[in-house]
Amino acid sequence: MVSYQEFENNIWEEGMSSAAIRSLVRDIRKHLPPETIINVARLGYKLKLYK
Repeated sequence: MVSYQEFENNIWEEGMSSAAIRSLVRDIRKHLPPETIINVARLGYKLKLYK
């Protein structure tokens, strides 16, 4: 689980809007298997790892 705040602090050097975070995650999802990144309402994102 990665919170929105952790994502912003570790990916972006300066503050980024929630719309920018959603856009970046949408672009990343295009390159991953379906349902690899799962939204957790009001908390952040969760990665589903495949074996």
